[in-house]
Amino acid sequence: MSLSDWLHKPATRRSVGIPLALVAAGAVLLWLWPDAPPFPQRQTIESYEAFSETIDPECSAVLANPQQSSAVPRQVDECAEKAAIQKKGYRDLAQSVRASNATEEAAWLSYLQTRAAIVGAAFVVLTLAATAWAAWAAADAARIADKSAAAAIKAADAEDSYNTGLRQFLDEKSYKPTFEPFRLAPNSAPERSSPSKK
Repeated sequence: MSLSDWLHKPATRRSVGIPLALVAAGAVLLWLWPDAPPFPQRQTIESYEAFSETIDPECSAVLANPQQSSAVPRQVDECAEKAAIQKKGYRDLAQSVRASNATEEAAWLSYLQTRAAIVGAAFVVLTLAATAWAAWAAADAARIADKSAAAAIKAADAEDSYNTGLRQFLDEKSYKPTFEPFRLAPNSAPERSSPSKK
């Protein structure tokens, strides 16, 4: 039995094709599967008041109650200027923390989307394998139908009119299909010849 005959059997195709398709899909998964980024850890920042007390506790006390503090007006003005600069820095820091959180979440979502796309690609490989198997099975069915039709023609055509007509048309050039019928062989058991042999 040749390899071609062995591969034309549906059981062989199933036993060979399905594992090959699964191996191809697994190879796609393993080759494209990305490494997971760290899970997003949401960062928070303390309130401005706590931030200000940590940075400059003296100015925070002066600005919290300027009338009862022992600070001079110039010192209160300097603390107010420092507080304005610190508020701007705090806003920039808070915005950076929010941007960092958003970047981590976007990286995680991108990783999840990539994994979903890779699983989809593996399913595409499996679908292509199933489509190829179905096309191969359809070709087999067509070949079997062709053999059955040829056998039916030979069984129903006792005079071998198909081959006789082809021989008269191609080899002898004595039969013109649109103008006249071909001549049947005079003997009852005509010689069967292949139309491809000359």
